[in-house]
Amino acid sequence: MKSKFEQLPNELLYYVFDYFNGFEIFNSFYYLNQRFNFLLENYRYTFKCLNWDEFVTLYFKIISHIPLQQFKALSAKDNIGVEVDFFLNCFLTERNISQLSHLQTLQIIANHSYKSITDNLEYAVKKLSQLNNLIHLTIQIPTLDLGVELVQSVFSLTKLKSLS
Repeated sequence: MKSKFEQLPNELLYYVFDYFNGFEIFNSFYYLNQRFNFLLENYRYTFKCLNWDEFVTLYFKIISHIPLQQFKALSAKDNIGVEVDFFLNCFLTERNISQLSHLQTLQIIANHSYKSITDNLEYAVKKLSQLNNLIHLTIQIPTLDLGVELVQSVFSLTKLKSLS
């Protein structure tokens, strides 16, 4: 027997989904039934990774069901010093960055500054020009010194509206 919620039109369900983080949507609705699976495979997600478990869940569980093209926002914040490095190594690679074609918001916030984070971020920033729909970019890393080349890479983003 279907619940009244399941009988709502797709457009209204998408509107409801917009109020939740991608983890909440996926964990609550993905395995509900075929209709919801189909809806979620065509939805544009916002994922805010705030702890190690969320990074691991996103990379090893969710991506096998939801393609990177469905991501509209990604936010990475580290707590123990390895989350942002993991994020950069997994999502902003040569292979994956081209698949993030609908990404509009990218937020990277690190509380720690390691050489590997800085190196990976420099590589990622150079590749940001492939994100044609990116309009919001936030990078906060202590003692990060962006060189002229990296700053030019950021300003080559033609749709960018906010930078912090």
